[in-house]
Amino acid sequence: MQIRVYIKNRILYFTLTDEIVEEENLNNTNIVDLYSFQFTKNYIHKHFNIVEAFLYLLLVKNKIKEVVIINHDIAVLACQLLKSFEITKIHFKEDKSLDYNIVRELLKIESLEEIDCYSMSAAMIQHFKKDVVKTRSEILFISNFMSNNHLDTYSKICNAEKIVLNCQVLSKEDFDDIKYFLDINHVLKVLYLENYQKKNFVTLINLLYNSGLEKLDLYIYASENSIKEISKDILELKDIDKKTNIHVKVKYGKEYKEKYKWAELNIKILRFILIFLVILSASIFGFSRYLNYKEKSIIDNNLESISEVVEKVVETEAEDNEDNVNTPVTNQENIPASIVGTTNVYDQKYTDAYKSLLNLNEDTIGWLKINNTKIDYPVVQTSDNKYYLDHAFDKTKNQSGWVFVDYRNNMDDLSQNTIIYAHNSAKKQIMFGSLKNVLNASWYNNSSNLDITFSIKGNKKVWRIFAIYTIDVTDDYLITDFKSRSSFFNYINDAKSKSIMPSSLQIKEDDKILTLSTCYLDSKHRLIVHAKLI
Repeated sequence: MQIRVYIKNRILYFTLTDEIVEEENLNNTNIVDLYSFQFTKNYIHKHFNIVEAFLYLLLVKNKIKEVVIINHDIAVLACQLLKSFEITKIHFKEDKSLDYNIVRELLKIESLEEIDCYSMSAAMIQHFKKDVVKTRSEILFISNFMSNNHLDTYSKICNAEKIVLNCQVLSKEDFDDIKYFLDINHVLKVLYLENYQKKNFVTLINLLYNSGLEKLDLYIYASENSIKEISKDILELKDIDKKTNIHVKVKYGKEYKEKYKWAELNIKILRFILIFLVILSASIFGFSRYLNYKEKSIIDNNLESISEVVEKVVETEAEDNEDNVNTPVTNQENIPASIVGTTNVYDQKYTDAYKSLLNLNEDTIGWLKINNTKIDYPVVQTSDNKYYLDHAFDKTKNQSGWVFVDYRNNMDDLSQNTIIYAHNSAKKQIMFGSLKNVLNASWYNNSSNLDITFSIKGNKKVWRIFAIYTIDVTDDYLITDFKSRSSFFNYINDAKSKSIMPSSLQIKEDDKILTLSTCYLDSKHRLIVHAKLI
């Protein structure tokens, strides 16, 4: 493999190529022109100044400011060649995280104004100026806080200087994600607070105070519903301003400025805030229960519609196969009897139910069932990994989302690793809320639980679990296809080494695997399950 450098549309590209140019011919002008040239890595290291001179001709003559690096394997060398030039933008095309060595070389290119990459650790992003790093990888969050502020990538979380909070409806998930946000964001300057509520406000102040922020302006918007409560708390708000690095400011609309004068914000009134806090706590609890009930009702309606379709198919197949109900199922020598069943009706259900479910949602791709959990759902796939984070099966808005396949997966000629995501709605026990069952020794020691049914486009497929583990948030395991045999087996061995359950299941070079991914405990951890297609 050699490194090819060429210009297209006023952009300089670095890529690996199979086309070989012998080193003794590299200075022959019949082979190398001013728009494209290629070298081996060894040649560049030995003749760095010569290659740098070629780059000078390409960049200066064509006024190039933007660079695309196709392969991460040559990123370090490319950045070393570019550090002497006025490059403003660099794009990394591979969907994998930039490692420390690449970031170290990027920091030496002082003219950089934008780095476009799949992902970069939060610690590395902090070394660059604000908004320089733009990441493409999406982060799976379930809180309204992250969603409302569009904090769906690491770069957005690290670079956000302003955020907005609706104090009235902050949930435990919101506070968990706020804490995570404050742990990695060091540039926050302004926080806008809507619908002031004392209990949530106190919790929020404690998080902000312990975050280590040097200075923060906190604006509380006074509405008709909250102005009386703010008036009662004004003394405590001023104390916060004096004792911490948080500067609290109350913003009033014009309609209130005449009606409510600062003189009316009597300091003594704040002494009664504890009485109000009790009432407020009960109100917030009731409102939270109502939101959960509303979200679950939407999911229940979806499941009822799906169940009606499936049951109708089962009934129809039972009638059509009445004379052959005891006919044994064929071609199942590797599939456990507990999953196969004893009649053709069970198998036929997947094929015909799939066709019927397509009428409900054209994104339907298959059906996932895991023994001794509540996971028994149709699975969808669309053009990104964001839509079904907050949409149900019928495509109505819902924070519980749905079970979906990674958009990069090929579902006709299966990718080597098929990845399925869903929210961990533990309280509601829906989507992947019951996947935590797999962490119990009593669950994975029951061999019948280790066989997952994930049928694809009406074709029944059975997968056997070989690894279960929890990890900190990372995208290292989100690989759909592997570049080499060694990278695939490194992935398998790494999964087995992290697994909490022993497995003697052999994985071969041409095997297909299935990966289930969801949040675990909070937004900073993941629960992962790997299975092999059997």
